[in-house]
Parts: sequence; structure tokens; C-alpha cells
Amino acid sequence: MEIYNQLVYQASVDVLTSILGKKVYAKLESDLEKIWKTSMKYAIMDFDQFHEVLKRQFGPASDKLLEEIRSKVISEATPFNEIKSVKSGDSLKIQDELLVKKILSGYGDSELRQLLQLWTHPLLCVDAIQNSTLPQTSAYRKINSMIKSGLLLQDGEKIVEGRKVPMYRPTFSKVQVDFSQKGTTLLVQVA
Repeated sequence: MEIYNQLVYQASVDVLTSILGKKVYAKLESDLEKIWKTSMKYAIMDFDQFHEVLKRQFGPASDKLLEEIRSKVISEATPFNEIKSVKSGDSLKIQDELLVKKILSGYGDSELRQLLQLWTHPLLCVDAIQNSTLPQTSAYRKINSMIKSGLLLQDGEKIVEGRKVPMYRPTFSKVQVDFSQKGTTLLVQVA
């Protein structure tokens, strides 16, 4: 989930600084560390903490402000698991250098790409492995790596031999790379 969480965090920071300004954002960051002993990154993932800090800073206006932040994060097509408004086919522009590097390194692996091409719909890992030409151990290792890094997301469960087995889908259905003098940008489409 590393890539996925980083996407959410980066988009949220961009939205927060555009709405609040850099000074207020820095003050919120400081309050989070003092009051909650946490960073902005973790508070964004737990909006209750973030909301409490907003209440201290803005009082009753914090509810409206939080809603504005949430809706803007959604409209920027951030793939936030808990927010159901993001749909398959939404596009994201990724400019964060570290995130671009992680995604490209994942898609740069030919065996990983071969496995990702098998995921045209939610699929059990065992089904992907059976349809792959990779050795079983290598395929399991690659799939676990994709799950851990966020290139595959859980999308439902299937009961197999009396137990629930997770089904996965790729995070992105399309990745387009744009190189320029300003840096590398990815245009990705949510699967």
C-alpha cells in the first residue's frame, strides 16, 4: 500500500497548502506534533485527528473546511480507498519524484509487467500464478511485492475450500510517462 498511501498523502498536502496557505499548513503540522504526537502524513490517513486540529485552529468553521478539503482531494482524483467517489477510469497526474521512481521501478520489471497483464478483472493470486509462465515461487514473490508496494489492491474475497481468499486488482490500468526538463511526470488511470 506504500504507493497508494503516498498518492493520497501527496495529493492531500497539495490541496491543503492551496486552500490554507503555507503558513497555516505549517501551523497545523506543528499542532499535530504537539497535541497528537503524530505527523501530517499519519493524520491525513486518520481524518479524525486532522479534524480535531482544524477545530482548534478554525472553530466551528472547521467542519465546512474539512468538507472542502475532502471534496477537493476527491476531485483531484486521489485514489482514497475509504472514499467511494473515486471511480475506475479516473486519471491522476503524479509528479512526486520519489513516487514516480517507485512506480517506474515496479513497471520496469518485465516479470512484474507480465503478471500485471493477467489482471483484467479482480483475480485470485493463485489464478494469476497458474496463468503465468513464471516459476511458481517467483510469481508468488512478485505478487507479494506488488501487494506490499500498492501496485495491487484487494478487491473482494472468494470462498475457496471453505475459507475466504482475497482477490486483487491492479491500482492502475494505464501508466503514461512524460519526460521534460522539469522532471518526470506520470499520468495514470485508476483501474
